Formats: sequence, structure tokens, C-alpha cells
Amino acid sequence: MSSGSNLTSVAQIYKRKYSDDEIGDQVMREHPLYQRIRKIGGFTGDSGGKAYLIKTGNPQGVSSTLAAAQASVSGSAGKQPKAVRTVKFGVITLSAEAMMACEGDGAFYDLVTGETDGIIEEYGDSCAFDLYRDGTGARGRVSSINGQVLTLTNADDVRNFKEGMTIVGDNNSSGASPNPGSASVDSIDEDSGTITLEAGGVAAANIIANDYLFRNGDGGACVEGIALCTPLTAPTAGDSFRGIDRSSNVRRLAGVRINDTGNTIEYNIGRAAVAAKQIGRAQDEFYLNPINFFAIQQRQNAKIEYDGGGDITAGVQSIQIPTAAGMLKLVSDADCPTNRGYGMLMKEHYIWHMGEFPHVVRDDGKPSMRQIADDGIEIRIRGWWNYIQRRPGNFSVIAI
Repeated sequence: MSSGSNLTSVAQIYKRKYSDDEIGDQVMREHPLYQRIRKIGGFTGDSGGKAYLIKTGNPQGVSSTLAAAQASVSGSAGKQPKAVRTVKFGVITLSAEAMMACEGDGAFYDLVTGETDGIIEEYGDSCAFDLYRDGTGARGRVSSINGQVLTLTNADDVRNFKEGMTIVGDNNSSGASPNPGSASVDSIDEDSGTITLEAGGVAAANIIANDYLFRNGDGGACVEGIALCTPLTAPTAGDSFRGIDRSSNVRRLAGVRINDTGNTIEYNIGRAAVAAKQIGRAQDEFYLNPINFFAIQQRQNAKIEYDGGGDITAGVQSIQIPTAAGMLKLVSDADCPTNRGYGMLMKEHYIWHMGEFPHVVRDDGKPSMRQIADDGIEIRIRGWWNYIQRRPGNFSVIAI
């Protein structure tokens, strides 16, 4: 099979199987919040950012007398932060040798779709991870090093790494000044809280104890997710969030926070829900890591509900709990950090994107893929997006 026929055959597979809608569906599977949150297009404009409105107050022309109402007229209060698009790419290559070695059309199809499905799944994992976090892309921090074995300060962070992932280190949590060099992850051990790098990887990536770890290229370049929009630490004077200072009206601009691990998770969820209701509308969903979700479900002896069809493995697992602000749906989401929980009013936040989200790169006039120098084929997917809260006061975070 010639390289030209390889390209043609792969193009036909992509035309049949990988439309932008199909890719969008695939990347969101098994990621409850990423799947359920609204996606709104039209995120156009220059690279300096596009403004959106956060309303913090209604018009105030109200009084017991007409004259006083007229004298008290004022417009709605609010801020206009500017959101900047972030981009994420996914790339796979199919070597000419691997394609030529396929015995028959079936094996060729399996090679193409197997590799493509894998990068789509990994792309979705990365976007869902970013959605919950603060934009820095930090995946863990090194506590100690023994040879090529890195022990992380938080053992649970090991799940943020994948075999074969290329990582870099930085002594700054922002990822703004990465160490020279990079290394590939050889293996991971969730039970011991360690990751092992390829031979010589620690020296190649110049990683030392207390360094933060990032996927190569992600440092400071990821979507500004929930952890930044609803921070556990309240913004103070001088805060700069998308061009605004949120310290002027903390709850309405940066949400509710409960940093108290001395009480049960359920109690703090209720406190957060009440605090959000006092300044806005009742929350309708609260997202927790499955470990914490299961602990609450057992304590409450609550019946787990499944949304999303007959196949419960593909659905969203939830339970209902009462709060003084109304019934709240608790949703189990493995992308949520184990040490945080997030309350939301689902209609008041969304993913803002440009173009199909994500999509196969075709705008260079080439058919979904391109021939590369080593006679293989490269396939690219891409998405531009950011995370938006229209009314941050309806959102909350609790420490766990």
C-alpha cells in the first residue's frame, strides 16, 4: 500500500467516522460536568479578550414615595471582565511502516480508529481536568526523589499523570518559568503516590524536590477553570481577574467559600448552599469526587440515581440531599479534586468556544490529516475555549 493510498484510506475513515459532532461527543464521555455544562459558540474577537457581564446589583429606584424613588434612580451594577481564548491541541501520527504492516482493510481500520479514539479520549481527559482547575496546569508537586521515582506531596495527584506523558518541572506553581528539559512518565503507582520517569528523566528534566509538575506545554496556558473563578481563598485588594478586582464585592464576583474541614462534607455543603441563596438563587447541583460522594451516600443511606440512559456505566451518578436552601443534587465526578467540592447553578455558567468544540483541523486546506516527512500521517484536533460564570455568587467551593 503506497503512502498516497494510505492518506486516501485514512481520509475516507475520517469522513465516515469522525465528524466534529462525533469527536465532541467522544471527548466528553465519562466526564459529568464537562458533558453537562452548556457550550456556547461565538467566542470571537481579538486575542486581547472578549468582555462579558457579571451583574452584581439591580437598579435601585425603589422607595415608599414616588419622589424618593425618582431621586434614587440608578442603573444596574456590574463588572465586565475580559475572557481570553485558550487553545488545546491533540496530535497523533500513524507511521508508514505500521500502516503498511496491516493485513487487510480490517486491521488498517482498527489501527486508525484505535489510535484516534485514544487521542480523543486523552484530549477529553485533559479538558475535563482543566475545567476544575485554575489555569496553571499544575498536576502535582514533588515531595521527594529516589532515583527516577517521584513521590508526590498529595498521593491522589498521581492519577493526574499517564504512562507516556511528557512532563516538565517548575519551582513556581504558575508554570511560568519551567525548568529546561522534559521527561516521559514510565509508570505510575496510585497506591504509593509515586510516578517513575524514563531512565535519566530526573536529570533530563532538571526536576528537584518541591517542584510542581506540568504536562509539557501546559504551564500557565490552560483554561481558567472553576478553581480560579471560585477560589477557596477570597480575593483581596489588588486582585486581578480578567482585568477586574473582585475584592470590591467578593461573594458576587468570586462566589462562596467554606474552608472548614472540621465539619462533615454534608454540613459544609448545606452552609455553602445557604450562603449562595442569601445573595442570589438556589444552587441546583454540587460536584464531588467519587470518594467523597460514596462516603456521603453511605452515611445518608441515599439511593443513587443514574442520568443518561439505560446503561448506568455511561450515565451520571447522583443523590439528592436536603439543605435549608432546597434540595440539592450531588453529582459524582472523578475529575473533581478529592480535597474540594463545588456547588453550582447550572444555567449560570458555560463553556465559551470558537468554532466546533473540538474539531479536526482542516483550515489549511488539507483533508483532516497531512503527510509528514517520515512518510507517515499526522492528524490534529483542536479547540479554543474558556470557562465563564455569569453570576459567580451562585457558585461555591468547600475544602475537604
